[in-house]
Amino acid sequence: MLTREHGRVSALARAARKSKKRFAGALEGFALITVDLAFGRGQLARLDAARVTRVFPRLLGDLARLEAAGGLMRLARELLPERVPDDAAFELLCEVLALLDETPPDSGGFARALSLVGAAQVLALTGFAPHLGGCVGCGKEPGAGQAALFDPARGGIVCRACGGGPERMSGKVRGLLTCALEGELREAVERVLGSGAGELREGERLLGAFSAVVLARGE
Repeated sequence: MLTREHGRVSALARAARKSKKRFAGALEGFALITVDLAFGRGQLARLDAARVTRVFPRLLGDLARLEAAGGLMRLARELLPERVPDDAAFELLCEVLALLDETPPDSGGFARALSLVGAAQVLALTGFAPHLGGCVGCGKEPGAGQAALFDPARGGIVCRACGGGPERMSGKVRGLLTCALEGELREAVERVLGSGAGELREGERLLGAFSAVVLARGE
């Protein structure tokens, strides 16, 4: 679970399947719940009771929304340290679930756009954002709207003088990802939705390659 007060928590719910009163269906994924936790000396906390605060029925009924929510939750689980409160990350993920639930089904790729922006902001909040403002080697900044070479393994864009990178990042995608990393969630999603399908695919591919490097280093 990701909790506001204790951060990421692993907990054991004893006899959960037998107790309808203590848990009452509150242990499903993608729900806001209120919990009673007890902490001991071990890694696992004890979950004594859980009550549903809010569910997201539209999210649960749509595969694209489930994939978006699941991907962001997995990323947060891997990057957030255990038992370290992070109010910003908690609020971000709550907002993501609410947006996925509120948006009508025929939303023109909304789930994909939100998944891209959400992943960028999870990376930024946990200190793993790719460096897109200047070369990671010398700091040289590309011009506004200028394409750049991107190296996921080195953590950002790299100028030719510093060896360049294996991926070309267009100026539009660099601006798009910068907005995703730094902008307000809803506004950034709207900008992604307003971009072309090619920019969205390129942004997904490059941010995905960067995320894979970050996660591999943490294994």
